[in-house]
Amino acid sequence: MNESHDGIVDLNHSFSSAYNWLKHNNRVKLKTSQGTFFTTKADVSKKGEHAGEQVIVFRQENKEYARSYTCCWGYYYNCNRTRIGMYCKALDESMGRDHNFINKGKEKRMDSLSSRDKVQCRPDDSGGNSITTAEKIAQYCLKKLNLQDARLSEEYFYHSLPFCIVDAVYSIGVTYTGTRNTVQYFCNRQNLHKLRAHGSPYPDISEQYSIADFEKLLSGYDDYSLVAEDVFNNRQRTSSRNGILKAEAVHRFARVLMDHHVNYYQDIPAVIKSDRFESAICLIPGQRSGISLKYFFMLAGEKNLIKPDRWIRIFLTKITGIDLSLSDAQLLLSQALEILKETYPELTLRELDHEIWKYESTGGST
Repeated sequence: MNESHDGIVDLNHSFSSAYNWLKHNNRVKLKTSQGTFFTTKADVSKKGEHAGEQVIVFRQENKEYARSYTCCWGYYYNCNRTRIGMYCKALDESMGRDHNFINKGKEKRMDSLSSRDKVQCRPDDSGGNSITTAEKIAQYCLKKLNLQDARLSEEYFYHSLPFCIVDAVYSIGVTYTGTRNTVQYFCNRQNLHKLRAHGSPYPDISEQYSIADFEKLLSGYDDYSLVAEDVFNNRQRTSSRNGILKAEAVHRFARVLMDHHVNYYQDIPAVIKSDRFESAICLIPGQRSGISLKYFFMLAGEKNLIKPDRWIRIFLTKITGIDLSLSDAQLLLSQALEILKETYPELTLRELDHEIWKYESTGGST
């Protein structure tokens, strides 16, 4: 836990660490997307008998703040009508204190979610029955998406693994039509079969174009500008500011796969949960967010991931009012999927992600 010499604690650390520090000090430091706030020590409880919450409550400049360590909503102020507010009120009353939120009203989000947070209920705006965030997402999906006819596009059934790399790297931050053209150009250039039958299992390794052959091809060039022009016919960069050519990122991605003994689709299970592999990929310029890696795994057959790109996050922001982190988008959609499976038992997270992408990328139509 990070501590400073002036008795300040960062409440973004674990609940136990923050709670224990607060018992012996009188100042806390709260880091949020809106800046850093300092406050005096406030009443703190670790009882948790109200809805199992772990909450630290503190005040600053006539506003009452609550930091929840078990509710997905994180920090709030003026949170009288929220689940956290209800808990704080019950806590105050149980300790014989007046419950006096300033400017009672709707909550305001102050930080990004934590991947370890658990989604809890909060009252709806009408004051009626509570509903979870996952339930809201599921209801919105049922209303807006054509889940009955959910179907993956052809790219999820590439014939060989190198095509997944090209797609995953080149698709970030651009319209997908250009990515399709890039993959098709490469396949035509190498005279390779692009797709296997829709819904079919992996081809036999004897029928696949290997990562080793792909890497050997790219290593034959001493200039990535030539690779971009000759091999992919695409000079896009990973970033408009100091980004490397995506052609180089593709090559480095392939080298990491080789370093981890991945040559064919059948080798993917060995790295899909490897922290070492993920770290190596994320060191490639432009890959730090991990979005390309998640999408690569999805293209390679993983059904339980999403590609939390701008379209997915736009969709979720419409429902939650929050710009979710990548891990929170994965968490909430996974929870929503379990609800949706009551109606569509065969629906996968990958298919749900794809239907959301189709809906948003076409301007809100399916």
